Amino acid sequence: MEQNEIKGGGASAELSKDLNVITAEINAYQRVAGEAIFEIGKRLKHVKENDLVHGEWSKWCETIGMSRGQATKFITVFDELHSRNGSTSNQIGLEALYQIATMPEETREQPHTIPSTGETKTVDEMTVRELREVKKALKTAVQQRDTAIRDAEILRDTLESIEDIEPAVEVQTKYIEVTDERTIAELARYKELFGDVSMYEGKTTRNEGRESKWTKQSNVISTTA
Repeated sequence: MEQNEIKGGGASAELSKDLNVITAEINAYQRVAGEAIFEIGKRLKHVKENDLVHGEWSKWCETIGMSRGQATKFITVFDELHSRNGSTSNQIGLEALYQIATMPEETREQPHTIPSTGETKTVDEMTVRELREVKKALKTAVQQRDTAIRDAEILRDTLESIEDIEPAVEVQTKYIEVTDERTIAELARYKELFGDVSMYEGKTTRNEGRESKWTKQSNVISTTA
């Protein structure tokens, strides 16, 4: 018998007093237990996909002592993790494997910091509770990233729409030649009091909603509506 081969079991079976033998037996049982999860999932998947129970999937699951939800976990674990290489998946229980299988694929081989303890572990080292914690934190991070991207896109679209808006009011300037003797006299009076009005070129005044602009011509005023 090979060192890691499992001896006959049973509650009354006598165990070896050799630690090396005990260790090998534990490793063998762990391997068998882990492999069993994948083999069960493989067979459940086969039954479901080929409709071997002809639409009676849930009822058939009950005949083997399994709920539909539990059967789904076995299938999910098989689908997502059966090809993992160099992992300790064979030593992990169904629920932990299911939590790993439902994580984003790119995060399964990375170490993660557990929010409640600050410890950094690989997924194979985590408990079911720790896996759920990490999954929740990953989901929150993805949601925050997606929100930030969406807000940035909204801001960009808003700025682009503002740039495309044409001015609502077209300002037109028209020049009026002043011929009224009284107005000419007033302009002369302003020139006498304040000097050459050309110094105010470009300056504007407002009166009752109208805007006047001085030009260099002594008797010409530009009015902007």
